[in-house]
Formats: sequence, structure tokens, C-alpha cells
Amino acid sequence: MPAYNGHMLAQSLDSTSSSTAVSSNSKPKTPIIAGSVCGGVLGLAWIIGFAIYFRKRYKRKLRNQGKLPPLKVKKSKDEPREKIVIPPDPAVLIGHQPGDDVDRNNEHEKSHNVK
Repeated sequence: MPAYNGHMLAQSLDSTSSSTAVSSNSKPKTPIIAGSVCGGVLGLAWIIGFAIYFRKRYKRKLRNQGKLPPLKVKKSKDEPREKIVIPPDPAVLIGHQPGDDVDRNNEHEKSHNVK
């Protein structure tokens, strides 16, 4: 068995790797695969979209001709979903009745003149 030195081994590895790259003479297949997959997915999406569109159109035509019952419309509740809380009138909180005439100036003077 002949002994190879480092230079001979590296040269033989380079020659084998370059010979396989040159002899294969093929282009990378990644763009072809990616394009095929993307095109297939896009084509499938178009087919599904058209199928849904034409099915709805056909059902609408039958409904307009009276062969299918009309669509049920969801009824909205009369009561709003959020309950609105109205805060009480501050005058009622301090003891005044609704509709009473309150003189603000007199009330202010009375509170400052308390001895």
C-alpha cells in the first residue's frame, strides 16, 4: 500500500470533487421545485375560490326563483349589550329634591359664614 503525503491526498480529493461537479452538468432544482409547489398551491386556491363563488351564485339563483327557502336573518335584541350606568345628580346626593331652585351664591356664602 503506497503512503500518501498530505499534498497528494488533498490533490486527489480536489480532483474527485471537481470531476463530479463538472460531469453532472445539472442546474439546481430548488427554483423548479419551489415554483411548482407555489404554483400548485395557488392553482388549488383559485379552484376552491371559484367553486365557492359558483356554488353561492347557484344557491342565490335558486333562492330567487323560490326553489329554496329564504335565508334566516338574525334578529338583534332590543336591549343593548352593554348596560349604561348614569351617575346620580350631585344635588340629589346633598339632599335637594329634583326641580328645586337652588341659589348657588347663597349656598356658598352660608358654608363660609358658619361660626
